[in-house]
Amino acid sequence: MARILTGSWRPEPPPVDFSAYELELVEDRLMASGSAGLIWNRIKHDPQMAGSDVGSRFADAHRMHILHAGLHDRRLARVLTLLGEAGVRPIIFKGWDSSRLYPDRGMRPFGDIDLLIPPGELGMVREALQIRDELEGVDLEHPVELAGSSLEQLFERAVPREHEDIEVLTLSEEDRLRSLSIHYLKSGGWRPLNLCDIGAVLESGDVLDASICLSPSRAVRTWVESTIACARDLLGADLGSSPWADGLRPAPKWLTKAIIEAWGHPFPTEWGPAPPLLPPLSDPIGVARNLPERWPSPIASTIMTGASVNRLPRLPIQLVYLAKRSVRYLATQDAR
Repeated sequence: MARILTGSWRPEPPPVDFSAYELELVEDRLMASGSAGLIWNRIKHDPQMAGSDVGSRFADAHRMHILHAGLHDRRLARVLTLLGEAGVRPIIFKGWDSSRLYPDRGMRPFGDIDLLIPPGELGMVREALQIRDELEGVDLEHPVELAGSSLEQLFERAVPREHEDIEVLTLSEEDRLRSLSIHYLKSGGWRPLNLCDIGAVLESGDVLDASICLSPSRAVRTWVESTIACARDLLGADLGSSPWADGLRPAPKWLTKAIIEAWGHPFPTEWGPAPPLLPPLSDPIGVARNLPERWPSPIASTIMTGASVNRLPRLPIQLVYLAKRSVRYLATQDAR
């Protein structure tokens, strides 16, 4: 998958260096991760690959992404108009904002509308959207992705852009790279599409200020730099015009190994409703049977406990995160 996705976000991606058979082997995982448009961009100029059965399926998925993008754009315009009438200018980030990095709309699908709301206006915005039945599929809170910078700072550095004749705000390039890096790791690294986003940011040609991107937090700095290293080492991202062109160390081996393993399971079960993980005396056998399936990702455990990405073993951090999740789950059960 890493070889097939290498440079796939570029207007002129690398020549195809894999067979239709190899592509079929990972077709399901690439489709499930939303990477079909990237694959079509990689193979569309290769007549043999584009004309194959597997190639035609990726072409169809790419066309579907374009249709979905149009529908999502109209939904986004409605939400922004509604918030504009309420006097609110949110920041759009993650999916829609990332899609602007790519040469065509079908390469980077997005679904939910991810917004950052100015300080003090979250309750009003939630109520306004709820009244107009527009709240579903709109994500307004992103506490983990905002690590390393305050909401006020993000709005101070936000960049105005046009969407459907509506002026919108997007994150600065530095804040975008940091938030996307954290988002990728928070999700356990399971979606290669999100790592391609990092490659696209790094190769966008924009001048990045590393001091803003990395933040004063040592842990956040390790999160961002390790994600950049993974984009370089796994997907061939070119760091030549970035502040990390020289001297960026490879990501820890446990991190790259965990990412590759996560790519083999497109929808991790740990993101579903988590059952109790602390052993209740009533069913210790059930807990033991359930534990391997719900064992937390070393990547997500690192982010959710605020630990640094380094070469130290992850087991202690995973145990801490496991205990925290279990306590939180049991507390919600007691509340019922």
